[in-house]
Amino acid sequence: LNGGVFNAPAMVERLRAVVDGWFPGAPVPALPHTSLDTAVAQGAARSILARAGLGPVIAGGAARAYYVGVDGPDGGRRAFCLAPKGMEEGTTVEVPDRVFQLVVDRPVAFPLYGYTGDRADAAGALIDLDDDLEHLPPIETVLRRQGDLWVDPASGGVPVRLSATLNDEGTLALFLSTVELPPRRWKLEFNLGEAAEAAPEPEPEAPAPPEAA
Repeated sequence: LNGGVFNAPAMVERLRAVVDGWFPGAPVPALPHTSLDTAVAQGAARSILARAGLGPVIAGGAARAYYVGVDGPDGGRRAFCLAPKGMEEGTTVEVPDRVFQLVVDRPVAFPLYGYTGDRADAAGALIDLDDDLEHLPPIETVLRRQGDLWVDPASGGVPVRLSATLNDEGTLALFLSTVELPPRRWKLEFNLGEAAEAAPEPEPEAPAPPEAA
């Protein structure tokens, strides 16, 4: 228990009743505490000290998996796993074996989805959209062509690979890097704090995201 709210015995008893209901058979013990009123502040101070190298770092990884919407070869919308559940903050995942066609110089939308269930998708997994995925606020933008960048005349897109970084400021950075050398890279940032509440699904006529090659 932590926080002054648990000075109220009714709150403690209700919480214990709920948790005991999750694990029937034996009561779940409550760990002792020294000060409910300062527990949160102490935890924040310990976290800052740990990041400075003074003490252990306690981490649990991302509570959600995150996906970006892409168009498959058949034109159907799919979900591409950017950050698997449990991904640690400050780490980057790269998916070198999947190539997408990125649309440049015109409006595009990058739908974002979250997932908190038990399914474990690895970074780079391409799955069907279903009701288990939460619709989060998308990014709508125009990515400009850089210099003499080659554009595939057949698809009108730029072949790119995707990678993502989850940072401790609560943002998910999506990087789109060209297959063609020298590499050019675009960066998009999703604010996961602002995406805590699910957003409505984009309208069908919304600009298309990168299309799967």
